[in-house]
Amino acid sequence: MLKAATRTVRAPCSSLRQAPFSRTYASASATASSSASPSTSSTPAETTSLPSAAPPGTVLKGVSIYKDKADPIALQDHEYPSWLFKLLDDPSIASASSLASIEMAGMSKGEARAAQKRQSKILRAAQLAKEKAEAKAAERAAKAGSVDSTTDASAEKEAAMSPAEKRAHLLSKAAQEEHAKRKTLRRANKEAIKARNFVSAS
Repeated sequence: MLKAATRTVRAPCSSLRQAPFSRTYASASATASSSASPSTSSTPAETTSLPSAAPPGTVLKGVSIYKDKADPIALQDHEYPSWLFKLLDDPSIASASSLASIEMAGMSKGEARAAQKRQSKILRAAQLAKEKAEAKAAERAAKAGSVDSTTDASAEKEAAMSPAEKRAHLLSKAAQEEHAKRKTLRRANKEAIKARNFVSAS
């Protein structure tokens, strides 16, 4: 009787002991499947690094050029034109955009704009000076070519002149050269004064 009772008690106990094992296996398989599913779903969700420095929705303060409008807000990268991110790769634009090299830390919006205007004026003045120098060099080359052609004719004329005529010709030539030197000096002084006034005004 006692043996039969113990057998009947052990049977449900053994069944109760086995039940949690089956549950743990089910939970383990569930956790394994849940851990496997994010790994598969995370692979296509990986994105490349964004080229823009400001994340979408960032308020870009100090960028707006309109007084009566709010500051612009950063957009998604695909909403910008494709050439925008390659703009500074061009060396001519990068050198001309030296406005970005101005140290604007601690400047207000008005001071930053004034610094940008000053820098753009300096760049414009340098460009104009370069164009003037190139034009003068071309003019001098043209004059040198015309002088070479006229030297032969003047040499023939001087050979046919008398000594008094030669002396008078040399005096007039020296006076013309002196006048040309004074003219070039005056022009150089005027340009230097203009440049000085421009720099002091800016």
